[in-house]
Amino acid sequence: MVEIPLVRALLAEVGLDPDSDVRIIAVGTDAPTVRLSLENGDIDAFSTAKSDIAAITAAGVELRSIAPDSLDTLPAEGLLASADAQDDDELLIAMGRATAKGQLIAYTSQDAAVCVLKQEIPEEFTDEQAGRDSLAAVLEITTAPENDDGTYQFGFLDAEGWNTYVEIFFQGDLLEETFDMTPFVRADLLDEINDFDQQEIIDMANELPTDC
Repeated sequence: MVEIPLVRALLAEVGLDPDSDVRIIAVGTDAPTVRLSLENGDIDAFSTAKSDIAAITAAGVELRSIAPDSLDTLPAEGLLASADAQDDDELLIAMGRATAKGQLIAYTSQDAAVCVLKQEIPEEFTDEQAGRDSLAAVLEITTAPENDDGTYQFGFLDAEGWNTYVEIFFQGDLLEETFDMTPFVRADLLDEINDFDQQEIIDMANELPTDC
């Protein structure tokens, strides 16, 4: 579990010994299991990815964040490219821009986004209400910041944050040695990724079917 080195580092940051002051166990990310573990007192705190937390809270499990402010500067998710594609700027910009447009459609009309998602990943909407709740929860914690003119600024890349992860994983024995993430972080493409008419996408989203 990649969360364990991060949890251990955070515990050490507040003066706790992760080997003697706490017991770290794996409970999975299934909402009923997490709920039962909390209610039975098997766990006092829980750590996982933001997308998992969104799905768990959407399922009715009430959680309160105790994450320190230091986590705010760490990257959470991103688009990854293979070694063969990492220098194909045209492809990377196209992927980033398509992702941004998809997000904007969901910001504009969650009903329209659900109709698209039901077609593309129907397994996520076997329980439609659960799928809708999960989408709403994810959007709440991943919405892009707004510019002064009301448009969104999609994408945020920070090599320093990824280097912090490398150091944490090294300390947690997941890496044999540290390395610099800077060459792998392509923040230079963000302006081009954001170079599209957002109002056009908003208008398109408002015309998409919502009665699926």
